[in-house]
Amino acid sequence: MMRLFGTRESLLEALAMDWAETQLQLPRQPGKQRAGRRRYFKTSRRNR
Repeated sequence: MMRLFGTRESLLEALAMDWAETQLQLPRQPGKQRAGRRRYFKTSRRNR
């Protein structure tokens, strides 16, 4: 890892930025995704 980033500070900065990006992402809502899939399959069967 140190070979990629050069210094310890740059490695820590990259890790902190990566952590911050994951913290900013909105949590997934699996219930809505499942409902969307169900709707898709129901309409696709009806259209056959």
